[in-house]
Amino acid sequence: MAINVRSVKDMWIEYAHGINGGPAIRTLENQHGTAWRGGARSAQSRKFQRQRAVYDAIEKGIELGKSAEDCCHELEQLRI
Repeated sequence: MAINVRSVKDMWIEYAHGINGGPAIRTLENQHGTAWRGGARSAQSRKFQRQRAVYDAIEKGIELGKSAEDCCHELEQLRI
């Protein structure tokens, strides 16, 4: 997971598509479960758990017919 991810949109891009040539976090989760995070107490795992609510909210919005961009914008407004 990238350290420089600051916005909701960046979080989503990293999760859904990957950034900086890295794999998508969603792909890592699907292929490796929690093993890729390095253990329950690792910084990677803690960061993922904090951001998981954002990923889940965007996925739910997409299921309800919204675009990922609209979901990101709405969540960013809430974050600010």
